[in-house]
Amino acid sequence: MRRNLICIIAVLTLITPLSPGKDWVDGTPWAMEIHKRLKPVSAPTRPRPMLAPRLGERREFFALDLRKGRQYITSATLRGIGKHCYIFVEDRQWNRTVTLLTVELLKKAFDGRIYEIVTNAFGIPPDIDGDPRIYILLLDIPDVNLPGGEYISGYFSPVNEEKGTLFDPHYGVFLTSNEAEMIYLDCNPQNPYSDTARSTLAHEFQHLIHWKNDEDEETWVNEGCSMLASFLCGYGDQMKNHVRAFERNPSTSLVSWPRGGESLLASYGAAYLWMLYIYEHCGGITAVRAIAQNKLNGIEGVESALSSLGIHRSFDELFSDWKVTNLIDDRSLERGRYGYAHIDIHARPFKVIRGYPAELRGRRLNAYASDYIQLDPSREGRLNLLFEMAKGEDPDVRIVILRDDKAESVERMRINGETGVGRTVVDRFGSSYSHVVLAVSFPSGDSEYGVSARFGGEIRFSVIAVPNPIHGRYWEVIAIPSESPGADAPYPHLMFKGRKVGSDWKMKLTS
Repeated sequence: MRRNLICIIAVLTLITPLSPGKDWVDGTPWAMEIHKRLKPVSAPTRPRPMLAPRLGERREFFALDLRKGRQYITSATLRGIGKHCYIFVEDRQWNRTVTLLTVELLKKAFDGRIYEIVTNAFGIPPDIDGDPRIYILLLDIPDVNLPGGEYISGYFSPVNEEKGTLFDPHYGVFLTSNEAEMIYLDCNPQNPYSDTARSTLAHEFQHLIHWKNDEDEETWVNEGCSMLASFLCGYGDQMKNHVRAFERNPSTSLVSWPRGGESLLASYGAAYLWMLYIYEHCGGITAVRAIAQNKLNGIEGVESALSSLGIHRSFDELFSDWKVTNLIDDRSLERGRYGYAHIDIHARPFKVIRGYPAELRGRRLNAYASDYIQLDPSREGRLNLLFEMAKGEDPDVRIVILRDDKAESVERMRINGETGVGRTVVDRFGSSYSHVVLAVSFPSGDSEYGVSARFGGEIRFSVIAVPNPIHGRYWEVIAIPSESPGADAPYPHLMFKGRKVGSDWKMKLTS
């Protein structure tokens, strides 16, 4: 009895999920960057075995050290053969982090769920080796040194879709193709027994297929498709930390991919939410497949794909609705236009204003990133909002009005392109409405804007200018209001021949 107990404990020790306590990131963007640098060389192709691999067969594979941009060789043994896959395990990981049970579960997931769902959504994979099965290599992937301590859960290397050897002029090294459809899956610290590993398998399989569809696709589209592939396969929970990172940092650009840190997780969250929004609001799998298979890249590819389906909405229009959705996530408003069906999200405001008058100056924002400026009432009354930016910019500013923390309406602020100024008034602020949020975005990068807010109605001034009796070069400007401005002193603009020559001087109130 004691011997049996010891055996059971030993088996459980091998298959108990590891707890890396870290968030995962994908290694494919690094692998793609490496591949972009490569030049073909006149080297012979790697000899391939004449027969398909047999169970228990040992082979050597080229793998990437993404930290150094170089290859290394690792030995692995074929531990499982499925209808659609070969599962090789790095020899030094066998019965340490990977067991036969792990292999069987991965094979079952890939053959029974992942392969069919991902190919149905994105298309069929390439076939460089004439073998329809996908090589899945479980190994300990060397991690890139990221500020947040994230680990690389897996990657697809386009090098394996080339023939023979290629040269990297940046590092002065050669890289050799395995000449097979391959997915690299981490098994340390990632637990290969977990849903995270199966989610990664779906994620990397999409990258493999996307390479055939559009090999130079922009990273944010490709990663968004891979995140959606995991969701479609039932692994949506594996992206929750990435979504939360985006909730905390909604000023993350959707279209600009970073190298590391908190913004990297947030970028994954943004890419996932964007593709999920397209999936839910623009035609489901049909829209996703059209984007993945469109040869145009990035924004052009999204617009072209949707247009081919009869959806004639610009990227800017969709982005504007998407940023509001990330703020309120409310399907009861405007026929579900601003809500998700499969996730709950409420992006954090960049700024919360509770005292008036208030102003925000010199705020910069990247292209297709969102700032949410929340205004809470200090009292009841009319709220005057002013938005300012540089001339020639083309911002999108949505005004979200909430009653009892629930969105009541969403409107677009009109911006005068010649002056760079937009204005709006919210009546009954603090009585009928509990919050107002400005959702700001720009289609171009490093754009600067400012916002000011004050209570009060529209006040007209009769203005008299008189010379200063002491300083002859100065004039005193006396403004007589049509009504009392109350406790909040106005911040006027001085205009001369239609041009603003000064602004935001606080008036001194006298009786």
